[in-house]
Amino acid sequence: MRQGIKMTKKYQIFYMLVVQAIATGVSLLFTLVAFWALLDKSIVKEILSGIFIFINCCVIYSYANKFAWYDKRPYTSVQTEPLKGFFMGLVISLSMLLVFALYKLAWNFGGDESGTYLTNGFAIAGNALFMLWTFPYFGIIGMSHGFVTWYSIVLMLILPIVSAMLGYDAGCKDFNILEKLYKFSYVQKKEKK
Repeated sequence: MRQGIKMTKKYQIFYMLVVQAIATGVSLLFTLVAFWALLDKSIVKEILSGIFIFINCCVIYSYANKFAWYDKRPYTSVQTEPLKGFFMGLVISLSMLLVFALYKLAWNFGGDESGTYLTNGFAIAGNALFMLWTFPYFGIIGMSHGFVTWYSIVLMLILPIVSAMLGYDAGCKDFNILEKLYKFSYVQKKEKK
């Protein structure tokens, strides 16, 4: 067995949190650079949010697919397991649930009497962490004074799990959607006879 390729289950599962941070950072940067002027229009925010949710799911899918591909190699010590994709997505979903709980605590205990402003550093930090960690969902969250739409919470909890499960399962079956899409993006030259 090669010593350079030593992945553990814990590494793979918690690396998915890094994947979520990367995907969120990309969507945040893209929004701030390219779409800043459009953020005050609600329908545009929802469309952009849908695009970034899709990108976030694609990133989670591709990394779970990659880890399944690594697990199938004969020189690795990790084996493929049907539930590993579920746990990869579950870690992301639980992290979103945790920052949502911090957000609710921030508004319940750190807001003023009218519920309009946050009054302390903990509350502001909890609010900012929730906003940054769940940024791909910004257009559908409806984040206002401690309120968040119920369907955005459902999507934040379900989509990472589904994306990771599909990606890991596809990787176990040696299916890579990017390879299938590359066939459509390149024009093949015809040979002259």
